[in-house]
Amino acid sequence: MPRLALPFLDSVGETDEHGPEKGSLVRPWKAYWPPEAGSELHAMLEQNVPEVLTWRFNPKDPFDRPWQSWTKSAILSGKVCTSTVLQPAVNGGVCETPTAQEERAASEEVRQRNSKLLDAQITNLHLPHSTPKQFNYLSGDPLYLTTKPYHTRLPFMGKIRRSNIIAQGYSGVNIYDLRNHEKEFTLDRSGFQYCHIPVPIAQWTNETAKNQYLPLMETWLKEFFGATRVHIFTYTFRCENRDRTSTESWVGPYMRAHCDVTLNSGIRRLNLHLPEEAEKIMKGRWRMVGLWRALTGPYQDRPLALLDHRSLAAHDLLGADVVFPHYCDEGYEVRYSPLHRWFYKSRMMPDEALLFKLYDSSPEEVRFCPHGAFVDPSGPEGTPQRASVELRAIVIG
Repeated sequence: MPRLALPFLDSVGETDEHGPEKGSLVRPWKAYWPPEAGSELHAMLEQNVPEVLTWRFNPKDPFDRPWQSWTKSAILSGKVCTSTVLQPAVNGGVCETPTAQEERAASEEVRQRNSKLLDAQITNLHLPHSTPKQFNYLSGDPLYLTTKPYHTRLPFMGKIRRSNIIAQGYSGVNIYDLRNHEKEFTLDRSGFQYCHIPVPIAQWTNETAKNQYLPLMETWLKEFFGATRVHIFTYTFRCENRDRTSTESWVGPYMRAHCDVTLNSGIRRLNLHLPEEAEKIMKGRWRMVGLWRALTGPYQDRPLALLDHRSLAAHDLLGADVVFPHYCDEGYEVRYSPLHRWFYKSRMMPDEALLFKLYDSSPEEVRFCPHGAFVDPSGPEGTPQRASVELRAIVIG
């Protein structure tokens, strides 16, 4: 039976190389999406959320993201699927292919040296640290030897779960506070950088975000990078309280180490958002960056932690599908290593912002920065739920 005529772009092509699992991992969602007319999933969507079958992505309106309301519909229907999180472990097994084991042996010496250098820097700067009860990574479940991790932005996925991701909580992960030493950690060395960017916005709404905040940040990013152009393609309000305001869609903090973009999906994203210009842009230097800002302060119950890229190894990463109705995105899930060095900035105020790498076309540069939120035990009792706003942008030139 033919598939429903949905324009759909897969972030992983036949010739892409995304690690030792290339071409070998099962991708379960592909048996269901795009749906066949007359299928059980098609009928379920047609009855409950018919707009999923008719919505079309428009590159000129990138902020049209109806799946946010679809997710709420799934929650109300009782069909929401959250990822499983295993109890904390100090050390956990990692399932690897023989090829991954060889890559680990080849890269571990470099990573060990870098982590020792970071340890010396931490000691010299006298950086304090917070140690959460648990910090979440992708688990070492043997499932991922044969099946690619995935989660979807669709309200239902028929007979399969909306996510097959199992997280593992680890105890004993120190997250170092670099407040007053921000200049020691930069975008080109660590993959992230803290900046002072005041904005004259008191009420954070979709209207103020689109009409005031994004234009201001577009100008700032253009000046910061000396870019010829900046294209902001998404923004997100985050808070555990999804009903924080009645007109905005709030989503909870992402409580697992991850990267939003891979070396495959960066190029696909460029083609998705700037289809008429992508070929020309790819002939020069271009980047994707995230800009994150806490809207509550001076304390956040769930601040954002960044992994210094120097303590990362390629075998820590596993590509994961993120399925939208029009596009299969790809991000990296992160496997645990005791050599990882995590950092955050305590007591962030709304005039401070965090800039971090999502993708860089230059293989000579840091190309992405793993990150994830954590429950900070050092916050005072009564610390309000963290609210934040983040954006993603394509920086050209």
